[in-house]
Amino acid sequence: SPFPAEAPETIQSFHQSYEDTGLVGMYVAMRPFKTAPEMANAGWDVLQYSMLDWARLSQKSVHAQELDQAKVNMKSQLLFNMDGATNSFEDIGKQVLHYGRRVPLDEMY
Repeated sequence: SPFPAEAPETIQSFHQSYEDTGLVGMYVAMRPFKTAPEMANAGWDVLQYSMLDWARLSQKSVHAQELDQAKVNMKSQLLFNMDGATNSFEDIGKQVLHYGRRVPLDEMY
């Protein structure tokens, strides 16, 4: 990794599908400068590397290995999100709004 592992508190990507479009993005939470001044450059590094990767993705420059790993991660996240009633209900609601029905697991894969 190009920056210290403890530098970002959280890095989370998100996506939201809509009927005719979608939204993809990420958010990063860093330690405040006052409590971790040595991490200030790491925050800038995280931002730069993230912007470079988003630019690369926007040019559709994705390697097969990256795509395969993303598919595995997506399947894992889908299954993880079904853990617990709240997550299950939220997932069912999104499916009904988007597809008009609940999508079975075997159809998702």
